[in-house]
Amino acid sequence: MRRLDKLPPAFKRYAKVGGAFDFAVFDDAEDGEEAAVAAIHGLLGDGIDAAALRSIGHRQIELAEFLGAHCHPESRKLIKRGTWRTTDGQELVDPPFKKVARLVLSGGGYAIPLPGEGGQFARAFVEPPYGLDASPREIQELFGEILGFLLPPDEPHRILDWASPRLAEVSPRFEAGMEWWGAFLFTIHQPERGRLIAFAASTTD
Repeated sequence: MRRLDKLPPAFKRYAKVGGAFDFAVFDDAEDGEEAAVAAIHGLLGDGIDAAALRSIGHRQIELAEFLGAHCHPESRKLIKRGTWRTTDGQELVDPPFKKVARLVLSGGGYAIPLPGEGGQFARAFVEPPYGLDASPREIQELFGEILGFLLPPDEPHRILDWASPRLAEVSPRFEAGMEWWGAFLFTIHQPERGRLIAFAASTTD
């Protein structure tokens, strides 16, 4: 299993604007729990408790659950959940995220999942505690580019969700998110490419 040293530019830009996720990508990788644990170790470093991680385990999820309630799985477009009103008085329900700049809050918003609940990648991507320092249109572009790398359209994949209220036992890194924002840990295997991606987020204000 060989770690990629350089990821597409969207990943660096996402980190620069305040994204909460970190990513580690490995080629020549097999599927299965042991490979996934090794990838997570590569992502989080030597401080992880691999035995605790294996004890917690994982579950395989499909694209819609992985993306969560704030992204349309077919179009892969972010949506702003809730009922909103434009500055000229037009009411919109679950509008495209890239139109957020023209909206004023009428009702709705981002529900914060319970720590360890799982899924909800789109919500966590878009809404770190201090927000992203980018326009809604740029956020959609970054999301589309990164999601296209994680899950190339029309290619087989296997998404494992390692979310658990016990993730702090695996690494101190997850303690912060357990307070309220959440702790997220995923692996994705792309069998046609022999690629395995591990990514995690956990933060607080």
